[in-house]
Amino acid sequence: MRRATFRIDGVPPSLNTWRGGDWRRQQGLREAARRAVRAAVILARATGAWDGRPFAQARVTWVYHFTARTHRTDPTNRVPKFYEDALVAAGVLADDDFRHVELVLRRGADAPAAWTEVVVEEVADDAEDGAAR
Repeated sequence: MRRATFRIDGVPPSLNTWRGGDWRRQQGLREAARRAVRAAVILARATGAWDGRPFAQARVTWVYHFTARTHRTDPTNRVPKFYEDALVAAGVLADDDFRHVELVLRRGADAPAAWTEVVVEEVADDAEDGAAR
């Protein structure tokens, strides 16, 4: 089974942050996500953590490592929308719809500086078995 791991500085913004502004602010958050993912993808290629081939169907596990000071966090408030879009744009994922991606959100150990671990694992195409995603 193919697997790739990416390390992204910081954690995705909360829904309150990216929904609470005008389109220019959202565009800025989207661009920041693209830059962060691009840097993580380049590093993963350089270190052999990703073979450079896109995943057609994948389980994508987002592990958020918050600082110890971070208050209680609701996992569904940290949906990585802009970051998954950036993984598609970078060629890691074929697409980020339900047919191509199974999404898992977890909280990891606290860290001195917040960061996100993204683990992409190849999964079988359930559509061949007649199962719907």
